[in-house]
Amino acid sequence: MTLTLPQPTRLLVAIVNYRTADLTIDCLRSLEAEVRTLGGTKVVVADNASGDGSARRIRQAIETQGWSSWASVLPLERNGGFSYGNNAVIRPALEAPDRPRPDYILLLNSDTVACPGALGALLEFMEAHPEVGIAGSRIEEPDGAPQHSRYRFHSVWSELDSGLRLGLVTRLLRKHVVAPPLVDAAHPTDWVVGASMIVRREVFEDIGLLDPGYFLYFEEADFCLNARRAGWSCWYVPTSRIVHLVGRSSGITNLLHPPVRRPRYWFESRRRYFVKNHGRFYALCADAAWALGFALWRVRRVLQRKPDTDPPHMLWDFLRFSFLPRWKAVATVCVLTLVLLELTARVATTRGHNGMPHFGRFPLLPYRPPAWLIEASRAQNADSTYIVADPELGWTVKPDGRVDGDDGEPLYRSNHQGVRAPPDLQYGVDPPPGKVRVVTVGDSFTHGDEVRDADTWQRALEGLRDDLEVLNLGVPGFGTDQALLRWRRDGSRFRAPLVVLGIWPENMCRNLGLMRYYLVPTEGFASKPRMIQEDGELRVINSPVLERDEWIATLTRPEDHPILAHDFWYREQETQPRFYQHARILRIADSLLSLVERKRTRARIYSGAEPAGIDITVAIAEQFARDVRAAGSTPLVLLIPMRDLLGMHRGPEPFPLVRALREHGLDVLDLGPAIANEALEHGDERLFTGQGHFSPEGNRVLARSLEIELRPWLEAARHGPSR
Repeated sequence: MTLTLPQPTRLLVAIVNYRTADLTIDCLRSLEAEVRTLGGTKVVVADNASGDGSARRIRQAIETQGWSSWASVLPLERNGGFSYGNNAVIRPALEAPDRPRPDYILLLNSDTVACPGALGALLEFMEAHPEVGIAGSRIEEPDGAPQHSRYRFHSVWSELDSGLRLGLVTRLLRKHVVAPPLVDAAHPTDWVVGASMIVRREVFEDIGLLDPGYFLYFEEADFCLNARRAGWSCWYVPTSRIVHLVGRSSGITNLLHPPVRRPRYWFESRRRYFVKNHGRFYALCADAAWALGFALWRVRRVLQRKPDTDPPHMLWDFLRFSFLPRWKAVATVCVLTLVLLELTARVATTRGHNGMPHFGRFPLLPYRPPAWLIEASRAQNADSTYIVADPELGWTVKPDGRVDGDDGEPLYRSNHQGVRAPPDLQYGVDPPPGKVRVVTVGDSFTHGDEVRDADTWQRALEGLRDDLEVLNLGVPGFGTDQALLRWRRDGSRFRAPLVVLGIWPENMCRNLGLMRYYLVPTEGFASKPRMIQEDGELRVINSPVLERDEWIATLTRPEDHPILAHDFWYREQETQPRFYQHARILRIADSLLSLVERKRTRARIYSGAEPAGIDITVAIAEQFARDVRAAGSTPLVLLIPMRDLLGMHRGPEPFPLVRALREHGLDVLDLGPAIANEALEHGDERLFTGQGHFSPEGNRVLARSLEIELRPWLEAARHGPSR
C-alpha cells in the first residue's frame, strides 16, 4: 500500500502496531483533541502484519470515531520490527517530490496515552531550539510516577554496572550509568526512548532512517548516537508527558507479570549496537564486563537472599547470543570473563582486622598466619589498657583498666580487683550489711560489651532493688570454660549467696576450641584453655596457655602440633595451601564453601544435632555448680539469648541447651522467651547494637526479666546464711 499524506503536514506521528489493536485505538483517542487543536498533524499507524485483524479493527475505529481527516492505517506485508514499521511511514513522507515534507516526525508507541499538551510541548521546544535534532517526552506510569526515558550511551563501564548492581560500583561509575537520576527540567541527554521521540526532518536527511537491522530495542540509542556524530543534540523535555504501559506491546518488560525469558532479538540488537558503533573487540569487552558483573550479582543475590527478578536463563542466553552466536564466541567471552573475574577478585582482596587476606568481610583460605603477623598482633595486644594476656585464662580484664569511647569518655573501667566497676569502688570479702551479693561470670554479654558501665544489666539490676550488690566478672570473648576458671581464681574470694554463670549460645562453639583464630578466622590469634572429658571427669588442657614460641609455631605449622587434635574448629585442610588457590577466584570460592560448611556446623551445634557443643557446655556447668556449692554458694546458670537465634526461643520447647542443662539438674534462668517476645513486639533493633550485643535498653529489659526470675533465690538468700 502506498502512503499518501494530505498537505500541508507539519507533524507526522508514526505508530507501529503488532497485535495491540485496543491499545493503539486508546492511543489514537488520547491524541484526538490536541491533533485537532494543533492542525497540520497527521497520524499513521503501520500494522506489522499482525494477522489478527488489527488493521481492520483500527481502520474501523478511525472511521466510526471520525478520525479519518488526521489518522490512517498502513498495512505491511511482514513483521519487520520497530525500525521497519516506522521507516515504512517515514520514507514516503520524506521522499514525496510533489508534496511538502513534514517538519517533524514523532515516533510514538502503541502502548502509550498522550497527556493533554504532550505534542504541543514537544513542537514548542523544537521550534525554540533549532539546534536540537531529537527530543523525548517525560514517560510516566498510569499513576504519574516517572519512568526512566532518557539515558547515557551504553559502554563497557555501563555494562559492568548494569550486570553487577552494587551500590559502591554504581557510585564509582556514576558518569557511566546508563540511567542517571531523573531531573524534572529540560536538559540535554545522550538518547531518549522511542516510546515518544520527536525528530527534526533534517536529521533524517543527514543520517538516514532508523536502522532496520534492529528488530526491537537499541534502535533509538543507535539513531541518537548517529545524530550526535552528525552534530545534532538530543534533549529531554518533561513538559511533554506520555503515559507508557510498559511492555504491553512487546510483553518483555511488563511489570504486572513475572519476568519472561529474553527473546533472541534482544541479544542480537544489543550485539549489533556495540559491533556497529564500537567494533568487535569493544563489543567483546562489553560482553565480558556484563557477564562478569551479572555472574557476581547472581552469587551475591543467593548469599544475601535477595529476590530473583532476572529473566529466566539470562546468563546462558547472553553467552549463546552475544557478540557472535557461535561456540567460539561463547568460549572467548567465558575466558575473558574469567580473566576479569580474577582481576576483580585480586583488586577486591583486602586485609582484615587481623591482617589476614579477606574478600569483603569473608576470610580467605588457607588459615595459616605468618609468624610476623602473629608477632605484630601480640605487640598490639601488649599495649592494651583493658584486655590483657593471662597465662591461666588466655586473657582477662586488667586491674585498673580503662577503655574510652569515641567521645573520649570512659566506656569500660575496672577496679583494682579486676572487676568491671569504677576505679574507686572496691569490694570487700563479705557483702555490705543488708545486701544480697550476686557474683556474675561469663563472656561479653555478661561483661556488657559496647555499653558504658552504667548501662550494663548488672547496674540495671541493682537499680531495680536496693538490697542487691552485683559484681561483674565478665570478660569479652570468653568461653564457659574460661568463665569457670575465672570464678575459681578471681570470683571465689568474694563471699556471695548467689553465683551466676552467664552462657550465650556461641559459648557452645567456643568451648570446643583452643585457638580463637580457628573458631573465628576474622579475629585474633589468642590461645585459650579448654576442658575435655576423660573418664567422666573434666580435665583442663592448655593452661597455662602456650608460650610465645610454641604458640607461634602451632599457628604457622599446625600439622606438627598434636594439641590441635583437641580443637574442634581446626581443620588441617583449611590450613594447607593448595595449588589451585593461586587463582584468586578459586581461592575465594573455596573459602566461601568452607564458611558455608562452618555456618551449617554452628547451626547443628545450636540445635543439638551435633552434640559436642551441648555435651561439653553441660559438663562445664555441672562442674561450676559443684565448685560453687562446695564454696557455700548457690549456683545459677543464666541463658542469654543470641539475636540470630531468637526464633528458637518462641516455640513450645525450650532452647536445646536449656533443656539439656535442666535434664542434668541445673537451675537455669532462661531469658530467651522473654527477650524473644520483647523483640517480636517492639523490634529487635532497640534491644541490640549493630555488633549483636545488648544495647542499654536491651540490658534494661534483660535486667527486668532476670529480677523476676531471681526473686525466689533472693528471698531464700535473705533468710539463709551465706558462707
